[in-house]
Amino acid sequence: WDTPLEGDLRGTWIKLFTMLVKTGGIKFRRATRPERAVGKCILVCFFDGADPAFGVVIYARWVLEDGKIWVYLVAAKCRVAPMFGASTVRMEMDGATLVTRVVYRVVHALLDDPPGEVIFIGDAETVLASRERDKGFFGEWFGNRIGEQYDNIERIEDLVVLDKAPVWYHVASEDNAADRTTRLQSVPADLGLDSDWLNGPAYLKQPLEMWPVDRNFADRKSVKLPVSEIRKPYRDYLASCIGVGAGQVGCHGAGVGHGQCGGLGTVAGVVGPGSLDNDVVKHFDFGRTTNDWERLVKKTSFLFKWLAGVQCGGDQSSDLVAREMAVTFWMRVAMPATNRAAASGKLKHLTPMQHPKYSDMLVVVGRSVSGLQLHYQKDYLPILMASTRTAWLVMLWAHCEDHAGVDVTLQTSLQVAWVVGGRVLA
Repeated sequence: WDTPLEGDLRGTWIKLFTMLVKTGGIKFRRATRPERAVGKCILVCFFDGADPAFGVVIYARWVLEDGKIWVYLVAAKCRVAPMFGASTVRMEMDGATLVTRVVYRVVHALLDDPPGEVIFIGDAETVLASRERDKGFFGEWFGNRIGEQYDNIERIEDLVVLDKAPVWYHVASEDNAADRTTRLQSVPADLGLDSDWLNGPAYLKQPLEMWPVDRNFADRKSVKLPVSEIRKPYRDYLASCIGVGAGQVGCHGAGVGHGQCGGLGTVAGVVGPGSLDNDVVKHFDFGRTTNDWERLVKKTSFLFKWLAGVQCGGDQSSDLVAREMAVTFWMRVAMPATNRAAASGKLKHLTPMQHPKYSDMLVVVGRSVSGLQLHYQKDYLPILMASTRTAWLVMLWAHCEDHAGVDVTLQTSLQVAWVVGGRVLA
């Protein structure tokens, strides 16, 4: 601590001290509620993180009797990055965690005049998308902070009754009020009573629907969840599920491009489900870890749950989507045999068509099979060869449904796939 500063660092600190001494006083409004305010305020909580630091700033937004909007600074906090273990995405996550801590203290201080809503805004799509996932998919550092954020929000809701549940929004960096907390170019002149820092971004005085914010961060192709923060088992299996073959299992309906499923970014050199080198296939011993089709699908769907959450935005339908992804995965595992049969002309009677999303997957369409749409509400079924493990599991499941004979077993199997030569298995 007693070592004199030298070089550019000495000059920088001399300039900072000189600037602070010459500044004199800085004025702040002490009131958190303006005159003629009606109703409850909205706490608008910004957060940001960068390599040097992370910080937050919170504004109170009031509606006045004449309909005008009054916005003013309530609290702000900034912390420098640690010397070790820091990364941009971790600083952004620390910013999101810090904002929940500070807003809890703000709400606690405003118990006599509590807010009606709490809105969180940040420009870190990675963090926002990660918060929508189950924290169990992430490593200890990331998962603990996501858990703390949810705990802090629960503590806020225990303190006061909010009119609406807290919502997290994404905003561009230039519109993020907390961006200033992570930069070095601010000067005392930026803190005047009429400054944007004290009065908030101009758009806060407009209706919420006109703010430059959105909640589309989980759907954008460019959002990349932090692979290094995902627990290694999920990281390895999910990368394998994506594949670089024709189409990406787990991207069903997401409309994303090659190697970009779920925001994991490009994954080069990873084989698809139809390859014997696929890690997920090998993990389940090529489908031989169980003789129960439903159990195999359920266990596989656990690996897709995180990916389904990305697609569904965390709603309740994600479990169904994860199951659909798992079923599709095992259909594609069996597709090499189907493609070989098609190439040799053995499937002409079925008029096989290419799956609309997976070019390596052949299906039989409803118009080719009478009653497919009528009885099973399906436009198409995957075509499986009886020699594959997937077909064997599906037929065993169909047989165990009611043990009513070969014909019933065959009809039941049509709920899942069209098995060529299935009568032998039934």
